Amino acid sequence: MAKLELGINNYFAVKRWPEPEEWLRIVKQELGLSIAQFDLDLLDPHTIEPVRTEQARRIRDAAVKAGVRIQSVLTGGVGYHMSLLLHPDQGMRESARDWFQNAARIAGVFGADGVGGPLGAVSAKDFPSKERGSLILASVRESLHAIGSVAKQAGLTYLIWEANPIPREWPATMADAQRMYDYVNDGAPLPIRLLIDVGHACNFEARGDDLDPYAWIRKLGRLCPIIHLQQTDGKGDRHWPFTAEFNRLGIIEPKKVVDAIAASGADRMFLELEIIPSFEAREEQVLADLKASVDYWRKAVS
Repeated sequence: MAKLELGINNYFAVKRWPEPEEWLRIVKQELGLSIAQFDLDLLDPHTIEPVRTEQARRIRDAAVKAGVRIQSVLTGGVGYHMSLLLHPDQGMRESARDWFQNAARIAGVFGADGVGGPLGAVSAKDFPSKERGSLILASVRESLHAIGSVAKQAGLTYLIWEANPIPREWPATMADAQRMYDYVNDGAPLPIRLLIDVGHACNFEARGDDLDPYAWIRKLGRLCPIIHLQQTDGKGDRHWPFTAEFNRLGIIEPKKVVDAIAASGADRMFLELEIIPSFEAREEQVLADLKASVDYWRKAVS
């Protein structure tokens, strides 16, 4: 049976609680959690120095004081809205490589295990071309190896590549995830691990098991240190909370997730809640939804 550890991604704090002391207080005191995943929306890797390092150290020190471990660092919403390592222009891919290397340095200050997330999106023009696809994938491997070298020096133990729900956001099928995992790890200075989000099995070109979040976990969970948790109806990447209202609409059930992890052969898994509230929501409602979600999952992993 895999060791399961419950944590939360701190995207909920974006534009609400940017002060590290505040979001860490929420994680520890209001939610009763000791594990957090840090989103780079709260510290852009291209922040000028010395501000970037000063902020990273402030966050690290606040986490130690709060009793919260920053387990990993994710690209976040800001990264998800960019083409990053899959951009059609080589210069832009090189800039994204630098962005990720700075992210690794931030994660190193935190003492995190890993850094990464979605690696970007292939352009609509490039996507049908096998030649362009091969070129960009080779560029991704080269970039991940360069990022891995920096991450290794920073004390990290792995990089993270998150599977996504859109065909142009590699990988979006289980077969591609396994193929790309094998390809980029060949000769890598640091292991490149997958991240499965239970709400990402909604690829509009997918069929069969690729639309089953539990099948993703059963087949690829052994390659993942982290699973993202969100409530979803399976028709879109919803990031709903696990409240009574959304649990009636959703398809994600804790027991099925836990059983799928056990079937995958994984020996340890961080389950990170990734709830993305609307910016229009009141803070009180956001906190209530987070508390309900944590309570719902705590029963499953206790």
